[in-house]
Amino acid sequence: MILKSRGNRHLRTLMGSVLGASLLLTSGLSLPVLAQPTLIARGSKGSIRKAERSYRRGEYSTALMALTQIIQQDPQDADAYFLRGIVHVTQRQTEAGFADFAQAIQLRPRLVSRYYLSGLDCVGFEPQKSVWAYTQDLKQNPKDAAAYAGRGRFYVALDKSADAIEDLLQATTLNVKDHESYWLLGQMYRSQGDYSAAISNYTKALELDPQNVSVYIERGTAHDYAGNSRLSLADYTKALDLDSTQARAYYNRGVTQDDPAKKIADYTYAIERSTERNLFTHLAYNNRGGVLRRLGKEQDAIASFTQAIALSPNYAAAYRSRGLVHSTLGQYQKAIEDYTQAIALNSNDALAHAARGLAYANLDKATQARRDYDRAVKLYPQASRESDYALVYYNRALLRAAENPKGALRDYSRAIQVSAEDADFFIDRGDVLDRLGKHQQAIEDYTQAIKLDANQSRAYNNRGVAREQQEDLEGALRDYGDAIATAPNDALAYRNRGSLRLRQSNYEGAAQDYTRVIQLSPEDAEAYYQRGLAHTALKEKQAALDDLQEAAMLAQQQKDPELYQQIRDQMTKVKMLTP
Repeated sequence: MILKSRGNRHLRTLMGSVLGASLLLTSGLSLPVLAQPTLIARGSKGSIRKAERSYRRGEYSTALMALTQIIQQDPQDADAYFLRGIVHVTQRQTEAGFADFAQAIQLRPRLVSRYYLSGLDCVGFEPQKSVWAYTQDLKQNPKDAAAYAGRGRFYVALDKSADAIEDLLQATTLNVKDHESYWLLGQMYRSQGDYSAAISNYTKALELDPQNVSVYIERGTAHDYAGNSRLSLADYTKALDLDSTQARAYYNRGVTQDDPAKKIADYTYAIERSTERNLFTHLAYNNRGGVLRRLGKEQDAIASFTQAIALSPNYAAAYRSRGLVHSTLGQYQKAIEDYTQAIALNSNDALAHAARGLAYANLDKATQARRDYDRAVKLYPQASRESDYALVYYNRALLRAAENPKGALRDYSRAIQVSAEDADFFIDRGDVLDRLGKHQQAIEDYTQAIKLDANQSRAYNNRGVAREQQEDLEGALRDYGDAIATAPNDALAYRNRGSLRLRQSNYEGAAQDYTRVIQLSPEDAEAYYQRGLAHTALKEKQAALDDLQEAAMLAQQQKDPELYQQIRDQMTKVKMLTP
């Protein structure tokens, strides 16, 4: 009997990016927040000054009533319209407020400068209205750098990148010392993937403001996205030299670090220095858990993922990450519970479906496993080159192999198409091809597996089986020998070589191989039986009877009546032999 090496079915664990949340943290795009200046020019009517004082005390109704009376008495009073607009917008009566602003500007066009300098702080930063305000000012003051800078910021809020960049470039042309506009240009270019331009503008901002911690962090992210981790780490470290409380800098440096111990240290610092306003603390716990998992510190990893979940109960990635650790520990039911929660929060999480399918497979729940694999295959982008995507096909193929070998063959082929560097994929596809009688194609797959990994004893053994079925006995013998050389404690290759040697009448060689099988697996009834056959052929009657008696006892204990009967029949023949 010749046997294939099957490997560890369903134990190809999906790695999963437990660092799926390992995105570098960037600051939001800040909009101008201006200190509230004097709203009404000197020399204005006393009644308007009185209305302004009511406004500043929060007496909005009183202020509105007074200003409305002033306008009724003098419909040409631009200051009254302007101040009433401020009061309206402060009370969230935006349309009424901007109607008053428009009337004020129409009455006195030069008022617009004071409008954008003072009014924007009161309007709650409604981008569309603010762009209109800055545009009105630029009609009067086309060289106003601050107006270009302000309008550019609000174009950012409106997601009008081209307009924003055009205004910010104009602002820096008119005012080469506008470090905030350089910083914001860096943000815009980085969001468009133009990391070189982003870094250039961040650098200009830092030349003007060398103590700006936030810009060092932002430039660090741009360096990282550009693939220069050395400069990225230098920027994060500089930011921390300037302000050691910067949790975001620790977090981003942790993402960028290669050394696991340094990554853990940085994530821990980020956690310790975080505040209630730091919305990324759960990410730091999750990422730290991922590093601990890769270091084999599963319990610490679970604790870290649990902290992430406690901080952010709807954080699907943390459930999935914790599930992966439970799977590693063989705690498949706990893993399934975590994956199920992750899927409830994000039903399109392909990796969670794939990982849950793997957990079900390890619990021999083939129907549920196949359902999850099918779902994962649909969710992964068809052009994906991710290793986990390939493993979804591979693991589904393992499920299909017994009952649907042709379906399994398609899955193995898809896995190879996605990731052609995995020797196991070729070995298992070779096994299916061999079962389908396509021995030569199977041999080609085993050969490719050996090219990818010359230490694959399973590939040598199974290629030997395929060659033996093609009656290439010498080739099979060489393969079994190579399998033994790469895995000297693997009984299967010794068994197959022993069987082949029996076929070739090399009884001494067969007896030696089966002796090694017995040393490695002392309860192997079949090995004793086969060695008994070799001793019989060598006319070693007593040795043959001893092996057959041991084989019979083991077969009986192992409740294998068919083998037991074969052994008893052979014992009868041996006893009839002449000593």
